[in-house]
Amino acid sequence: MDVNILQGERGTPGRENQHKFPERRAAPLLHPFSARVAGMRSGIPADFFVLEQWAGRQVIQRGLVGALDLRALGSGAVRRHEAVEEDRVERVRQRMCATEGCDEPVLLLARAWAGAGPGPDPVCGAAVGVTPRTGGGEQRLFRAGAVPRVDGPLLVADGHHRLEAALRLQREHSGRSGPWDRLPALVVDAARHPPALTAINRVIPGIGVRQAVRAVAGLARVVRCDASARPEPREPLLCGSGEVWRITGFDPDVVRGALSGSPRAWARLDTALADRVVIPAIRSAGGARAEEVRCVHRPPQPQARGGVGIVLAPPTTARIWWHASAGVPMPRKTSSFGPKPVPGQITYPYAVP
Repeated sequence: MDVNILQGERGTPGRENQHKFPERRAAPLLHPFSARVAGMRSGIPADFFVLEQWAGRQVIQRGLVGALDLRALGSGAVRRHEAVEEDRVERVRQRMCATEGCDEPVLLLARAWAGAGPGPDPVCGAAVGVTPRTGGGEQRLFRAGAVPRVDGPLLVADGHHRLEAALRLQREHSGRSGPWDRLPALVVDAARHPPALTAINRVIPGIGVRQAVRAVAGLARVVRCDASARPEPREPLLCGSGEVWRITGFDPDVVRGALSGSPRAWARLDTALADRVVIPAIRSAGGARAEEVRCVHRPPQPQARGGVGIVLAPPTTARIWWHASAGVPMPRKTSSFGPKPVPGQITYPYAVP
């Protein structure tokens, strides 16, 4: 499938944020836009942008930033893979309304740029913005020079809640065209700049690791292992108070009952096993409330006290693409792709002049 992502006139201040929005459902996906850039008093005329992530003197990611046309999503050219949380979607929608814009592009992965070129090339002068990254490195923003064609489909790697919030904001305007028909997006060539893919782990406060082990022992086999152990697919780890335990050999009848009503494919997902099997068993033993369970990106440390961590193996990229293509959402907080765009550097404005 070849997805035409480009349309629009560059260098026309504000033009694409007025009422120049095509009504055709087959509109290209990505458009230039007039951006607000942190540290600049005036906006930048309609253009595409190149966003680079730097670690030391090395570019670890380069992608193309444009305005994603929400009306073209029904074609299947942009594919989502995770469920969303209703409360969070509403919070994001309210923030978009309050700030009259979105300052964090959704992250889209392309399997490859068309042809043999390296992708977008920052040839339009010096960076228009440089933002430090938490933990080191920096994010650099350029006006785009050469803009490549992208072979689709595109995978939503990060930003499911922003995308859903933007779609709801669009629906509130009852089909009237306007800036709410678009959302800023960063498209990255996953072949040239493979993203880091990690799991999102869970932490249950207020219960000891031994108590958690006893709670899970009736559902699966639980084996003590050393602190260097790593989770394997369908074999999450319990850790806390200096101990690490591996959960393996889940009872298939227990899994089938816990996932009743869910897609069959969830039985192969560590997050589904954690959220539907392991966590309910531990909560029932320790009395923890569902809202107290935290999702954390860094694996909980074995020496942590005052709770138990559930360390998960990440899904494979192929598994994520399968779910996105099949239209079978994974449980929320299943995967984390990175690096993600640093919010606040570039803003797509919703206000119509």
